[in-house]
Order: sequence, then C-alpha cells, then structure tokens
Amino acid sequence: MNRPHPISDQALKRMNMPRERFDEMRSAMRKREERSPDVGDAAPDFELPMLDGRDERVRLSGFRCRSPVALIFGSCT
Repeated sequence: MNRPHPISDQALKRMNMPRERFDEMRSAMRKREERSPDVGDAAPDFELPMLDGRDERVRLSGFRCRSPVALIFGSCT
C-alpha cells in the first residue's frame, strides 16, 4: 500500500523538504525494509577479504555452529 505518510506541511517546511521528495524517501525505505530479514532469520551469507593483507577471503557461513558473530553496520559520513 502506498498511502501518504501523515506528516504535517509545517514539519516538512522545517526540514526544508518538498512533500514529493519525502514521499520518494519513504517509498525507498519501505522497499528496503521488504528485502530485510526479519528478527530471528538467518543472516544472508556473504564473503569479504581478510584485513591482514593475506590473499584470502572469509565467508559468514564459515562461522555457523562454530562461534558467535557480531555484525556492525555504520556510516563514515
């Protein structure tokens, strides 16, 4: 369902954001959330390079049933 978010025109004005841009942003957020795993779901498998300079890669699934893994996501901006 793509109904408008109940945000006031005054709030949009304080954010200096046109309603159309706000609606686009909310739509993008809904699409991203639809692709996200639910609480309790297994994390999607992925592979990353080792950080110690070795020419090796590590997969998340390689830790399954061996040790806990903490995934931390952030932004450098």
